[in-house]
Amino acid sequence: MSSAQVAKEIDLAAIRGHDEKMKELIQQYGSSAEYKLCFDEALCHAAYHSHEQVVAMLLALPTIDLKHASDVLFGYTALTRACISSRPEKVKIVKLLLTHPDCDLHHKSEHGITPLFAACYSGQVEILHLLLQDPRLDYEKAVLGKKMSPVFETVQKGHTTILKYLIAYASEGSRLELSTDDSKYSELWERLVEGQEHDDCVAILREFYHDPRSTIAKYRAELGL
Repeated sequence: MSSAQVAKEIDLAAIRGHDEKMKELIQQYGSSAEYKLCFDEALCHAAYHSHEQVVAMLLALPTIDLKHASDVLFGYTALTRACISSRPEKVKIVKLLLTHPDCDLHHKSEHGITPLFAACYSGQVEILHLLLQDPRLDYEKAVLGKKMSPVFETVQKGHTTILKYLIAYASEGSRLELSTDDSKYSELWERLVEGQEHDDCVAILREFYHDPRSTIAKYRAELGL
């Protein structure tokens, strides 16, 4: 096969979850520097499509790069792709990716999307909990966003439980801000408080701003943390 054909086969095996085909391709080309980026890209595809066996095989490659940001997938890493996936097996994939020592919990896509932001956006409570529990996560770094933060996205989407988890893992000095851009902050807050459908989330956020210590304790107890 030509190099282009090999690259295509690697992509298709990852997207379709063809375990045996991927095993064969890894045996033949996994040690070749020529196809390193192909396998990195394949991990992003397999993670999004929740192909557990393919993900496991790719993670076992000594040269696999979990910091690889897919050029054709919005600059998302495999972890971000798994966090935003709608597949029912996505939690298993996130757990699997987090077992790798080089898994990047803070990578930002070209639009500023992080794994934590992706989990908040898609309302993935179990995935969010996995990320927040990981000792490699820098909480203060993870919850900030220049234009719109995970907190803003959570409130805007009305994900009440997600917001409670974000608060429960916070500290009294945590900056659970809508945006780190001061010119955007008042505009974003106005957009939230004007909306009628997410009053519960706005109320929870107000509660945290008023009394962080009590609010953190309240939701830690409620969520059994």
